[in-house]
Amino acid sequence: MLNLLPGTPRPAAVEQGRMNLLSELNAAHRMRHPEEQELDARIANFELAGRMQLSATDALDINQETPATHRLYGLDQARTRPYGQRCLMARRLVERGVRFVQIFMAGQPWDTHNNTPPRRVTAANRLTCPSRAC
Repeated sequence: MLNLLPGTPRPAAVEQGRMNLLSELNAAHRMRHPEEQELDARIANFELAGRMQLSATDALDINQETPATHRLYGLDQARTRPYGQRCLMARRLVERGVRFVQIFMAGQPWDTHNNTPPRRVTAANRLTCPSRAC
């Protein structure tokens, strides 16, 4: 996932200051527009999205997994690594309460119009080990 963290890390006090300012601006906006009944729900949705985005850095950091888990998901093999990484990230998301996760293989290798049997075997070989771990 791109751009989850700033290019240059900010001190915690700066981040807290930014969040406090945002809260103050939201409160001031609420005061100026009391007729907007959906405003609180909208603000809560944006805050939830922000928290989810920030927590994604931990959920998608597969380097926290053991070497044995990396092997189980096929991360030690070039052929199975891309799909294995996706499976491992999906597992980590589900462990954190994400209710729906869909995993895709790069390039849609199942959509074949010629030379189908060998291409399907190649595609199956790319996902057998990682899928077994899931």
